[in-house]
Amino acid sequence: MLRYILLLGGALLFLHPANAQTEQKSQAAEKLDALMDERDALLEQYQEYEQTNSSFWGTKSKSDLRNIISTLKGIIRKDTEIVRAVRASQVNKESSYITQNHFTSKRINELEAEVGKYQSLANRRYKEIADLEKAANKDSSFRFKYHLTILISIFLAAGMAFFAYKYIQLQRNQRSAASAM
Repeated sequence: MLRYILLLGGALLFLHPANAQTEQKSQAAEKLDALMDERDALLEQYQEYEQTNSSFWGTKSKSDLRNIISTLKGIIRKDTEIVRAVRASQVNKESSYITQNHFTSKRINELEAEVGKYQSLANRRYKEIADLEKAANKDSSFRFKYHLTILISIFLAAGMAFFAYKYIQLQRNQRSAASAM
């Protein structure tokens, strides 16, 4: 949708009689096109990361979530650059572009809403990472207690075996002493 608006804006800029302004505006349109292409690449990268499930249970691992969050941050930064570029180009436009300004403002609002959505998604991913880290810490604490219990059990079993060996040896010594008398 934004591409069509940008193309429409680019066409209007191209047809404008002031060539000096047309050149500036075409550079701005090229910049916006480049920003949009970069954003599209980031969005495709996000969709690829969103599809990956590389943890043991077939869900997203911490690294997957971090990749998703970093990609979402990139998208947010790119959207912010786009919004800034669009706003900068809007400042220099003449009053004859009021309808185009309306469409651009609408798209800016849509992009700002999308930025908010991605920010909330990034916050949710951060919370999921924190929950996963807590679970990992609990799991390592449980493993430590489990290993400690096994170690204590081994020492107790070894102690009991040693005590039984000494007791049997003592019984044999008493029998041999009693039979020698």
